Amino acid sequence: MKKYRDYRTAIARTLTMIQPTDEGLAKGAKAIQEILNLALDPDTIVDSDNTRIARLATSNAHNETSGHATQANAEDSSSSVKTTSAQSNGQTIMQVKRDLKGFDLVDPNDPTVTPRYHYDEILARQLVIHHDDQVLLEQNLRQHRQPYIDKIVSHATTADPITVAAFFVVHYQDTDDTYHIEQDYNGTTLSSLNPAMNDVTFTSQEAQYQRISNGQLVDLAWYKERPEKVVIRYVHHSSSQPTSNKAAKPAKKATIHTTTVPVTLRTLDFDLHEKTVAIVMGDVGTRRTQITQLIDEHNGHTLLIDAFKHSNSTNFYYRQIGQADLVVMIQNQNKHATSKTLNKAVKHYGIKMTIADGGGLQQIERAVYRGIADLPAYESGNPISYPRINDASQ
Repeated sequence: MKKYRDYRTAIARTLTMIQPTDEGLAKGAKAIQEILNLALDPDTIVDSDNTRIARLATSNAHNETSGHATQANAEDSSSSVKTTSAQSNGQTIMQVKRDLKGFDLVDPNDPTVTPRYHYDEILARQLVIHHDDQVLLEQNLRQHRQPYIDKIVSHATTADPITVAAFFVVHYQDTDDTYHIEQDYNGTTLSSLNPAMNDVTFTSQEAQYQRISNGQLVDLAWYKERPEKVVIRYVHHSSSQPTSNKAAKPAKKATIHTTTVPVTLRTLDFDLHEKTVAIVMGDVGTRRTQITQLIDEHNGHTLLIDAFKHSNSTNFYYRQIGQADLVVMIQNQNKHATSKTLNKAVKHYGIKMTIADGGGLQQIERAVYRGIADLPAYESGNPISYPRINDASQ
């Protein structure tokens, strides 16, 4: 009789990603069935039972619910993943090399050459990407002349050369105007994970550059071969603090881009500091690319909610709004019942909501700014001065 691997973590993570629709539930069931199949197969276990199965399950659940299933069972069980061809239907396959912040893409057939593209940490978290994964690129270009990443085609089994310490707390010391990071929210000390470092210290000016403040949660990272060099990989700006028995919320599914968009869409000068903006509107698919790029240009995350498809699902809105830091409702694309539910949800979570009269990009951009600047929710009848980008700086 075969012995089951511990598959509980993988199923728990998968359940959080299943959409509450008939199609989503059906595809989620298939993903869970695959987890159970993997749990019975000893060949899927490489480093840690839970970690390996969970990574496969997360990848499969993500691709099932987004309609792009991958062939996880086709992964090579050797210590590294080899690619027989760097092309797939005219699209290029590249290999991920994780940095302390962000990641590079290199030629999988010659990874020693200079990296071809670099992507930031925000995208790395959105895609749940790992060192030595292989990805499929689109021909369309995003900002900074980088191609869009279509999907992850295979997960690597090689060890990550970087150690990550998540949810460490920033403490301000007024005696010398410095900021210190010594332990995480559970009290685990940095020195217990990295004997080479007792704490990480920043001057007030450095803290401003890093965008950290007293009490903030950050993820630290360092190369295993250079433990004395510790950097802040990611700053958590959400108002919710994790608890010891609750994992961080799962990364949002990667957006698939299929159309060419202008180089720059933003017209206002403000920084979202990696906050998540939920935009509730109808017919999400037609504007997904432009809206996602607009929020990305303001250093934020996008959570698009289809108001037409889920107009009568109160529980759905509560689950979605709980992931956001700010909500923008497109007034002419929402029913009265949806507006009423949103108002209750934002009050429940203590989140700011602003109203855009229509679904134009500038209307949405102005509504986002009003939200982060604590200005009136409605633009009509309120004289508001917006921080416009000067023509010379564009």
